[in-house]
Amino acid sequence: MPMASTTIRDLAASLIVTALLVLGLVLGRQVLVPFALATILAFILAPVVRFLIAHRPSPIARRAPWRSAA
Repeated sequence: MPMASTTIRDLAASLIVTALLVLGLVLGRQVLVPFALATILAFILAPVVRFLIAHRPSPIARRAPWRSAA
């Protein structure tokens, strides 16, 4: 009979862990959703940022025309 009690104990432990995980996700929704959106946006915008960095003008072209070249 120890086999059945071990199985019930494992099942109960699994249910408790699952319930705690779901509770943590529900309570953490206010923090986790913005982090998830920020991560997705970072992956989407990374190629655009890489392109803009690679094609930025030279330092001479960025200098204001009214400033002296000194």
